[in-house]
Amino acid sequence: MKKIFVLFLMLSTLSFSEVVKAKVVAVYGGDSFQVLIGNKKKNVKLYGITAPSQKETWGPKSKESLSLLLLNKNVSLEIKSQNSIGMSAIVYVGNENVNMKMINSGNVKFIGKDSKFNEAQNKAKKNGKGLWAEKKEKEVKKPKVKGNKNSKENEFDMNDKKERN
Repeated sequence: MKKIFVLFLMLSTLSFSEVVKAKVVAVYGGDSFQVLIGNKKKNVKLYGITAPSQKETWGPKSKESLSLLLLNKNVSLEIKSQNSIGMSAIVYVGNENVNMKMINSGNVKFIGKDSKFNEAQNKAKKNGKGLWAEKKEKEVKKPKVKGNKNSKENEFDMNDKKERN
């Protein structure tokens, strides 16, 4: 009896994600959309993801990317959480993980704790993909100055200065 109780406790702590089939009928932004499950419409948010709003620079591009991947397509939703407003899910079109695809392309930010999604985001940042390209362009690198401040290498050439004026 004790073994059965321990087994029950172990199984009850595992999290099982419910998988639901649906059809995408609308895309609201780069991280949210509406599906039809049976005859009911439900709102879905990509699990662990946030996208720029439509008013932000990359917002329309993020929405367009998600629309191309999902709109009018049949999807599988691996539901991570849900409430009366909607659900959060990892989304698949066939075997393709849409959450991962959006992160890889730099169209969204991953804000969760899943290591594979974090790794994908770090790679997108490093490669300046999507919204990370804008941030990479804004990085200003200070030139390295050789020698000390009294060194000739740091002095302006007066002739060079006169030519610019």
